[in-house]
Amino acid sequence: MLFEDFPSAYPADISRQYRWIRGDWQIAPWILPSISSPRANTSDTANPLSGLSRWKIFDNIRRSLVPIALLLLLITGWFLPGGALFYTLFVIGILVLPALLTAAADLARQPADMGLNQHSRLVGRAFLRELYRQAFSLGTLPYEALISIDAIVRTTYRVAFSGQKLLEWRTASDAQRNARVTLLGFYSSMWIVPTTAELAILTLGFIRPQALIVASPILIWWFLSPAMAWWLSRELRPAAPRLSEEDYSFLRTVARRTWRFFETFVGPADNHLPPDNFQEMPPNGTAHRTSPTNIGLALLSNLAAYDFGYITAGEVMGRTLRTLGAVDRLQRYRGHLFNWYDTQTLEPLRPLYVSAVDSGNLAGHLLTLTAGLNGLADQKIFRPPIFAGLTETLDVLNDEAHGGPAGSHTSATTPSLPGVFGTELAEVLQRMARLRGHLKIVPRTLAEASLVLQRIAAAAGDLVSASNGRAGSEAKWWARAFEDQARYALDELKH
Repeated sequence: MLFEDFPSAYPADISRQYRWIRGDWQIAPWILPSISSPRANTSDTANPLSGLSRWKIFDNIRRSLVPIALLLLLITGWFLPGGALFYTLFVIGILVLPALLTAAADLARQPADMGLNQHSRLVGRAFLRELYRQAFSLGTLPYEALISIDAIVRTTYRVAFSGQKLLEWRTASDAQRNARVTLLGFYSSMWIVPTTAELAILTLGFIRPQALIVASPILIWWFLSPAMAWWLSRELRPAAPRLSEEDYSFLRTVARRTWRFFETFVGPADNHLPPDNFQEMPPNGTAHRTSPTNIGLALLSNLAAYDFGYITAGEVMGRTLRTLGAVDRLQRYRGHLFNWYDTQTLEPLRPLYVSAVDSGNLAGHLLTLTAGLNGLADQKIFRPPIFAGLTETLDVLNDEAHGGPAGSHTSATTPSLPGVFGTELAEVLQRMARLRGHLKIVPRTLAEASLVLQRIAAAAGDLVSASNGRAGSEAKWWARAFEDQARYALDELKH
């Protein structure tokens, strides 16, 4: 298989355009009504291509001549008496007019579900982006004209005379890897642009000084365009998210609450397969059906939960084995899973059909799962994320102590909440708040880790005992989840 990346740098993009132009001119004879085969001693035969296909070839050839034609039109106009301003505006109009017509057409097609202001802003942004592209094209016009001339002449010679290197080809990644990435390298590669500007300045200064005033903005742009191409081709570094500590805390509790779906519903009742959904409003409960995409996502959720510190490596392997064991019992068609199954009976749901999308999703998930499971062996016996995962579970419990996610957000201290939990539970929560300090200290040895986990597990047991009969059902669930999480981590560490 051959994969070609979309070019992310100007040299790679130009290399691809150069290859395309060579290919277009190599098949130029197919525009003609009849063709001849160099391998057969026969007369010309009718061209089997449709008129549309032949038009596409012609249009590609026309497109390759555009930079050459625009450059000739621009420079010729500068030297014609009184033609500098007209031809400069004419060339700019040729570049801008398509974007203007597109923007006008888009403005007239306002979606029914979008306000006029929002639609106008979107069309305006798209129009500005196209103006930027055309301004860049104008700045690199001499270079792209040279590339087109080189490709056309080289291909014509190879087809008509040498017959060599007709399949010369480089991927965009190869071109990008071998490109000159420094500012000096761009000026060296695009030498024709500042050279053309310099020659135009010298010639116009002697012959048409008045035209030099009109042409000077474009000539200055030609001097600067290699630097602009270098700047646009720099490697993009993703911007760091500007999130506050409160934002991160919110996202961590959302992740922990999301994992609750998988640890609750991917269990024996559904043969360790993920049900499609659980509906609270209206209260329809669990949808006992699953798909290949759901199965793949459930398998990867185990890895994500391990990375967040919610479960141990042993739990990852156990949950994965149980889910894959159920998948092995599912009926298939030529190796493919059907698109829907009953999670309780494992029978495929009618109508029976295979989804290529779902099969592809499952294949991608399994490839990722393979890499993740292979990486478990390189992990340390005890990982600091275990404490981060416990902290996030404690944060959710603290949220429930304040009346649910919409209540007061997690805090370092837990006030007395006798109205919700009773005095005993409030005291336990205060002890848990003090343990948060221990969770922030990463143990340096396995013995220290074991000691901290023992203290947390003991306090979690007190929390569960105090919550029975007093706390709400949500608080009880999260108290037991916190205890289970601490004891599983401790058991694995001992193992």
